[in-house]
Amino acid sequence: MAPRAAALLEAEAAAREAEEEAKRLRKIAQREARNARRRKSGPAPRRRRFRPVRWLFRWAFRGVALAGVLLFAVLFLYKAVNPPFTPYILSEAARLGGVERTWVPIERIAPAAVRAVVAAEDANFCLHWGL
Repeated sequence: MAPRAAALLEAEAAAREAEEEAKRLRKIAQREARNARRRKSGPAPRRRRFRPVRWLFRWAFRGVALAGVLLFAVLFLYKAVNPPFTPYILSEAARLGGVERTWVPIERIAPAAVRAVVAAEDANFCLHWGL
């Protein structure tokens, strides 16, 4: 092979190697730039100490909040659905040995019986301003 052709081949090989090296360096630079955007600047944050009192208050607050939500749900359920039993019915069943109850709408109860129940609860219901 002629010396000139050998020099051309060597130059092409060197150009290819330089191009591959430049490509590799570009990839490294892009990766570093991407990592730099993700990294936070400044010192690393200090690790927080465990504080049992704060932890206890936080969980106590969560427990009270959960109890409030459950109480609200139970009260809403009692308003929306006529329960088959109540604590009063259960205590009377325990005291008397069983209670038979059938729920009926107030329209099916005699008006005198309704007034008698109201009077038994509040004998002065006709004399005061509200129920």
